[in-house]
Amino acid sequence: MLTNKAYVGVNLADIHWGVINPKKYYEQLKKVVLDYLEELPILDYIMIAGDYFDTKLSMNSEHAKYALKFMSKLFDIAKKKKTKIRIIKGTETHDNKQLELLESMPNDDKIDFKVINTVTDEWLFDDLHILYIPEEYVENKDEYYGEYFSKEYDMIIGHGLVNEVAFVASKQESEVTMSKAPIFKSDILLKICKGPIFFGHIHIPQVIKDRFFYIGSTTRWCYGEEDDKGFYLVTYSPENGKFITEFVVNKLADRYDTVIIDYNSSMFKSSEKDQIDFLLEIVNNMRVDHLRLIINIPEDYPNAILLTNMINELFSKYQNLKVIINNNSKMRKKKETEEKINLLLEKYGMIFDKTKSHEEKISEYIRIKYNKNIPVNKIRYYLYQKILEVDYGE
Repeated sequence: MLTNKAYVGVNLADIHWGVINPKKYYEQLKKVVLDYLEELPILDYIMIAGDYFDTKLSMNSEHAKYALKFMSKLFDIAKKKKTKIRIIKGTETHDNKQLELLESMPNDDKIDFKVINTVTDEWLFDDLHILYIPEEYVENKDEYYGEYFSKEYDMIIGHGLVNEVAFVASKQESEVTMSKAPIFKSDILLKICKGPIFFGHIHIPQVIKDRFFYIGSTTRWCYGEEDDKGFYLVTYSPENGKFITEFVVNKLADRYDTVIIDYNSSMFKSSEKDQIDFLLEIVNNMRVDHLRLIINIPEDYPNAILLTNMINELFSKYQNLKVIINNNSKMRKKKETEEKINLLLEKYGMIFDKTKSHEEKISEYIRIKYNKNIPVNKIRYYLYQKILEVDYGE
């Protein structure tokens, strides 16, 4: 049970202004986020855990216009509800030092708004201690964060990676992970935090050990992210560390689905007309915004090139459809060629050995190729002395 003294907050992350049509995105966020916040009877704080922007935006672009408009609406809500807003710096290539533009936006001293660029802690309220961990690139992680990791907090808000999601990050199509970004141990963060931890950067919502939440991106613009998109509502009591979370789903996010036709599909045993009808039925009956069709042609399929050309021509004018054709016959031939090359390199690799002389390489080649042993000194004789002895008829 939560005590009477509890705080209500909203945690967003990875908004990525600049990645999709800005007008459409704003209308989406207005209905899903802004209207939702307006209806909340209590809203003590709003946290944005990094990557508010997707790339460097021109100030006269539509993306910048709607990014600033959305933030302006958040300020209106914050003023009305006496809500504090904190935005954490995200990945360097996304936020691109543009958060400084937002710092000058509030025109009312009653709006409590801060941009967090470096690791810091704050008593957001008299009894609510928060650690902020933006994405920073430091040489000595233990030394840099040591002071902060020796305290206790009610909540932690950050952007970046913990060890459990490092592999997930490497597979994200919609996000880049900087090689110099630190990877934290979730156990260390959980040990210094009484309540929940909310992080940005991983675009698919994740829950680690019941208290560590990756919020996920607010919308969808890539394949492989069929999970829900949205943000977290959290109620937290500093008195006992208890909390309640609710994931608010963005039901207006575009749907990206993938259909895989594998090599053992009956399609590959059908006539060309039946194959076309089969594929058209799949594409035309999918009620999604974006479809990825992956076709794995079997190795023994007799007309792989013809089928590939036919499919590409069939769907060349289809919008919001991505077709990937894997010709396993071509891949098999490529693999066989690579294996032959590797065998030759293994057999005659000494040709590329810079520590050996030309005469040594030739001697070894003759021994391997013709099973004849010709000493290096004889090779030198044939190469150099015999050349000098040749009569050119002068």
